[in-house]
Parts: sequence; C-alpha cells; structure tokens
Amino acid sequence: MLRICSYIIVIFSGIFFLSIVARNLSSIPPVTFNILTSSFLALIVVIYLIQIVLAGTVWHILLRTTGEQPQYRDSVVIFVLAQFARYIPGNIAHQVGRVALAKTYGMGMSRVIYSMVVEACWAIAASAFLAAVSILASTHRLGPYLPEYFPTRNLIYV
Repeated sequence: MLRICSYIIVIFSGIFFLSIVARNLSSIPPVTFNILTSSFLALIVVIYLIQIVLAGTVWHILLRTTGEQPQYRDSVVIFVLAQFARYIPGNIAHQVGRVALAKTYGMGMSRVIYSMVVEACWAIAASAFLAAVSILASTHRLGPYLPEYFPTRNLIYV
C-alpha cells in the first residue's frame, strides 16, 4: 500500500510540475541552442544531479551518527526519490515522503526525523552565515571587492 502511495505521489508531482511548466512556457525567453548553450545545460544538469547525490550522502552520514546503520545505496535512493515530492506545493511532502520511505526500509522513525532536523538546522546555520557575511560586506568598503559569483553580492547594492 505504501509503495502504491509513493508511486501516486511521484505521478502527481510530475503532473503538477509539467502543468506549471506548460502554464509558464510562454514567459520563458527564447534560447538559441547551439553547442555552447547545450554544453552548459548538460553541465548544469550534471552538477545538479551530483548535488542531489551529495545531499543524500550527507543524510546517510547523519543517519549513521544517530546509530542507524542503513546501506549507503538505500539512503541515497530514499533521498533522491523523496526529492520528487519537492515540487508538490507546501514544501513538506518530500519530508513526509522521506520518512515514509525510510520506514519501508526498516529505519527507526525517531532517528530518521532527528537526522532531518539536524539537516534543517545546518541549512539554517549556512543561511545565517551567508546573511551575516552579506550584512558585513554591505559597507561600501568591502562590497565592491566581493567576487561576482558570491551568492548575495547583488543584494548588497539594493
């Protein structure tokens, strides 16, 4: 039953995502696809996929620190499958999906939830760090010297 629910969630997530794309397709500016843009697109997709697998690896390590002993492959599969639910409005379905999938793999719910709370706390800490650096850099003495790719550089001048 849980497996059927997971498939239903993935299908509805896909339908929702495609409907949003279809609704907003006309607002996307035209892109000329040539070897350069195609190469960049492929590179971005590969980097994004690597990031998802790395995040799954981090979650695996967090699970192990709680005393849970999952197989690496299982942790990453659960994490990656749960990512599909991110596209469901509310931004909570992927968390619920990860807990549900972890339960089907026999993982302890308290440990899984604890690892997810720690993960969220680290995300908040990283965001707070970037915000603090941005605030400190907002003086005109430091702001212009930040690299162009710094995540919050453009916010400094607002």
